[in-house]
Amino acid sequence: MQLLGRLIARDDTFYPALIEICKLQFSLQQYRLAGESAQRVLKIIPGHMEVLKVCVIIQYYTKIFSQSEHEKLVIKLCHLLSEGKEQYTCVQCAKILYRLCSNDDKVTLESSLNLVSDALQMNSTDRDIQIEKAKILQRLGRYKEAIEEYESLLLMNVNYVEVSLRMVLCLILKGNSCDARDQLEFIALSSEKDKR
Repeated sequence: MQLLGRLIARDDTFYPALIEICKLQFSLQQYRLAGESAQRVLKIIPGHMEVLKVCVIIQYYTKIFSQSEHEKLVIKLCHLLSEGKEQYTCVQCAKILYRLCSNDDKVTLESSLNLVSDALQMNSTDRDIQIEKAKILQRLGRYKEAIEEYESLLLMNVNYVEVSLRMVLCLILKGNSCDARDQLEFIALSSEKDKR
């Protein structure tokens, strides 16, 4: 880190050194310092994807950024990711974002949903991505859409018990306890058949 510090002391616009310092600070859990380093990089190169990812993740550990700055970073990062058309990167980033954010952070949840939807357009047969989409819809309170995704997955015999239980939860949250009870009874009957 000393070498990187000396490089920056010579030229404070040498962003490769700033990026490496940012990553080191982040790995050492010095989130506030990592956030400050990331902000310096973003002033030099506003669209640097790796630094945007770090900034967004740091936001969940500290409150360096205001809510509006956080939303701008998330939207910018997701836009860059979806432009890149890299399915794996989109899904991984969406998983990180929606798992770290709170349920009232609609911008992050919607951005994660957009990333997962983009990834599904690239590969509509990937059931793991479809499960992620259903989970995000559920977090957004869009239970009807989540139930439709889960039903679609069940028709394809995807991870039956997990998907069924997630669907039951959505039915309960939607206020449809009769259908939830029926689904639970069906799960129990299926489990008994499997034991025989």
